[in-house]
Amino acid sequence: MNRKGTVTILIIIMSAIALIAHVSTTNLEFSRYNWAWSGTSEFFAELDTHGAHDLVSYDDLNGRNDTLLLIIAPRESFSYEEAAALLEFLENGNTLFISDETGTSNSLLKGMGGSIRIQPGSICSVDKEFWDSWSVIAYTQKPDPLIVNVSALTLNRPSAVNDGQILVSTTLFSWEDTNMNKHLDSNESLEMFGILARERVGNGTLYVLSDQSVFVNGMRKVELSSDNEIFYPKPP
Repeated sequence: MNRKGTVTILIIIMSAIALIAHVSTTNLEFSRYNWAWSGTSEFFAELDTHGAHDLVSYDDLNGRNDTLLLIIAPRESFSYEEAAALLEFLENGNTLFISDETGTSNSLLKGMGGSIRIQPGSICSVDKEFWDSWSVIAYTQKPDPLIVNVSALTLNRPSAVNDGQILVSTTLFSWEDTNMNKHLDSNESLEMFGILARERVGNGTLYVLSDQSVFVNGMRKVELSSDNEIFYPKPP
């Protein structure tokens, strides 16, 4: 494996599903070793209570069943070999969940032959938390086993996803904040933006979420009116 970062696997005994997470440690942001607002230390600490351990190669995915692979905030484009390995993982009936707002994962999505793409940008909305237009509230549009009992999610300056089946989207009162001033300007238009998309790939299922901040410590410490607790691992 030639990617920078760590890969962690979690076996959830209650559902016999394995969860794998890949988070870059080349930058403090989104690092499992960062205990500040922008780190993911709390998320990984909870994963560790379920018996997490490191993976060192995509070969470790071979032969897995009923497995969910979670990729958070990838820092580098994916190679042809990596895309091929993850495509095989999906074709074997597993699930891949990508959380990316930068578009870095588009190389992987293209390499696997899927239609979903990340549209980099900063989405604002009138539907918001904390009186902050970047704290966008997005709403469930279609049912899915992954988001059972989820009616809304609170995001932190998300991007958008295009194509696939849109499961969660912003309301029509949202816009791409091209000049980063948190206000709707004359050259910006109101529209709905996809946030979470789903696509069948072979016998597996691909999910793409255009906000990686839902996993950071800061988002877990504030009281939200939506259902972000879906991303918080439950005690074993």
